[in-house]
Amino acid sequence: MLEARKEFKFVISKSELENFKHFNDSSLVLLHQPRYISSLYLDTWDLDIYNMSENLDIDRFKYRYRRAIDEKIYSEIKINKANGKFKEKTITNFQNFQQIKNVVYNKKTLYPSLYVSYEREYYSLFDSVRITIDKNITYKSADCRSLVNLRKQTDIIVLEYKYLDDRNLDIENYFFKNPETFSKYIDGINKVYKLSFNL
Repeated sequence: MLEARKEFKFVISKSELENFKHFNDSSLVLLHQPRYISSLYLDTWDLDIYNMSENLDIDRFKYRYRRAIDEKIYSEIKINKANGKFKEKTITNFQNFQQIKNVVYNKKTLYPSLYVSYEREYYSLFDSVRITIDKNITYKSADCRSLVNLRKQTDIIVLEYKYLDDRNLDIENYFFKNPETFSKYIDGINKVYKLSFNL
């Protein structure tokens, strides 16, 4: 399944999150209870996807496996092209992340590179915008990349506005600050591998 997506990210602090919730208190509606999200990102041995993500704005992708609320594991490919952002999602037969050894995609052999986990809250804003808030973000090294278990946690919070292309909505009217580019994968690689090994 290929989805066209528009999303805007805001990297905020705990105090900024409190202010955002307070300011929008009467317009924020909880969609369902917070969920724990866990993902496994894949990359080449030379981290080509990481390097591509840092150096290119378009024609790049990320490949990950994600455990959903139904406990099933899905493969998700996030693609950034000149004509927009897309996500390709497919259910797999994997029972756990440890069963994932490698995959070939776009003529590249990809291996486990980084585990990412966090708590996600879901809201609607003014009955028009879907809001997700990711906090307590933790990064962990993949066993095939490091002989030791490297784990890093960050205090940053990622608030994201989302809607699909078929929505006729001027979402910028709801911005409370300028959105920015942020990738948990890039941040995690920087914190877990680059900082740990002084790369």
